[in-house]
Amino acid sequence: VEEATVKEISETMAEALSFALNTPADYFTFEHVKTDFYFGGEAVKGAPMIEVLWFERSQEAQDLTAQMLHEALLSKGYEETSIIFHKLLSESYYDNGQHY
Repeated sequence: VEEATVKEISETMAEALSFALNTPADYFTFEHVKTDFYFGGEAVKGAPMIEVLWFERSQEAQDLTAQMLHEALLSKGYEETSIIFHKLLSESYYDNGQHY
């Protein structure tokens, strides 16, 4: 995903996810990681891969989040997306050096 696309999506996606998941909008951040794809020794265009790090939520919330992210990228011309959810464990999470 192009950096400009991530920036643009972040303008509205945090509010949309906030409403859908009943979570403050400032709990959401979006990171752009530059990735290069290669096949057969040549650079190729890869499909977007989105990684979501969050505390466990219901399957319905996960499905809704995946659909919202997919639709946001679809609206920007990305037809295929892969979305992976990584569940954070509260006992392994620290905020400003303090256990969450």
